[in-house]
Amino acid sequence: MLRFIVDYGVPAGSIFLMFVVGSAIERAHFVQLLKAPAIVALGSVGQLVAVPLVGLAVARLVDPVPAVATGLVLLSICPGGGISNYFTYVARSNVLLSAAITTVATVASLVTIPFWVWLLPAASFAAGAPLVAGIIAQLFLLMILPIAAGVLVRAIAPRWTQANAGRLRLLSLATLGILLVLTVAAIPDRVLALAPQIAVVAPGFILGAMLVGRIMGARVPSGDRPVLVIEAGVRNIGVALILGNAVFGPEEFPTFAALLAGYFAIEVVIMLAYATAVGSSRPVLPVPPKRQRAG
Repeated sequence: MLRFIVDYGVPAGSIFLMFVVGSAIERAHFVQLLKAPAIVALGSVGQLVAVPLVGLAVARLVDPVPAVATGLVLLSICPGGGISNYFTYVARSNVLLSAAITTVATVASLVTIPFWVWLLPAASFAAGAPLVAGIIAQLFLLMILPIAAGVLVRAIAPRWTQANAGRLRLLSLATLGILLVLTVAAIPDRVLALAPQIAVVAPGFILGAMLVGRIMGARVPSGDRPVLVIEAGVRNIGVALILGNAVFGPEEFPTFAALLAGYFAIEVVIMLAYATAVGSSRPVLPVPPKRQRAG
């Protein structure tokens, strides 16, 4: 069962997750880049360069088992996840800016992920150059092509993708949840054994990444600062699954899946708490009165 999930379920699920990412990419996201290039650059490229350093620092300080340490580094080099847009909405902040940063960071990660893997083989990974080539191939098959397919479907059938955007997003989250639950359910003893380590490394990394976002947004207009904090603290679990599938063998992948499951649960709790606190301090936009019909 576990072998089937790792060999077939994870690749198939990753393809669907990336297809949904591509179907959500709009021209407006790139228009937002032209309107606020500095902020988008800080939120996208900045997190891909600075946040991995947080992952390395937490892995070094906590010193968990090797599979958790490597998994944390892999997670840290991933771009932000699409769920950050929802957290930004809860925070009553700039959702379009959040979506633009997510889009640009995802595209930029196609360059930064191979760079980090090439830079850190001795510190975090099991192999050197052959692993870089393998990850680039995985990114092309499981990330670039599905995203391109999603963009193409949106261009061909924009009304359909817009009408079903919410359903696709929910279905992608359900797919992610099923993959993690099935994988973790196959190794309950290992999950329980790793729980204390995950309970330390996950919040440590998330809070550290959020601090990076806050520092990057120090000179950003106050209304947009929460966007950079949220984008830095949220990782794309779909991309992490692609990387984990390329790096870990069948024996170690369940440990990585346990880390992702624990991380994702903790991420949702921390981000919802932050977004709710920020949103509660912001005024609710008034609803415009209905026009009275003439006569």
